[in-house]
Amino acid sequence: MPRLTPLLASCEGEAAFTLSFDRDPRHGNLVCGRVEADLVLICQRCLGPQRVAVAQDFRLRLVRGFDEIEGLPDDLDPLWVEEDQLDLRDI
Repeated sequence: MPRLTPLLASCEGEAAFTLSFDRDPRHGNLVCGRVEADLVLICQRCLGPQRVAVAQDFRLRLVRGFDEIEGLPDDLDPLWVEEDQLDLRDI
C-alpha cells in the first residue's frame, strides 16, 4: 500500500478480512467484503506513534475492459481481471 506506508510508524501487524462472491444479473461478478486492521500511524501533532483502528466495507465488480467500467454504480469499484481465475492476493 504505497500511499499508506509513509504515514505508518510501524509496518508490523495484521489485517483481517471477509469476502463473499456473488453474481448479480445487472452488475456481473462481484466480490464483497470487509477489512479491519489496527494501524500505528505517526501523529501529525506530536510526531509520536498513535494506534488507530480502521474498518472498511467494499464491493468490487470484476471487469475485463474499460467498457465494463463505464456506468458502474458509485458503490462498486472495478477490479481488473485478465483470466477466469482470481488471485485473492490481488484484492
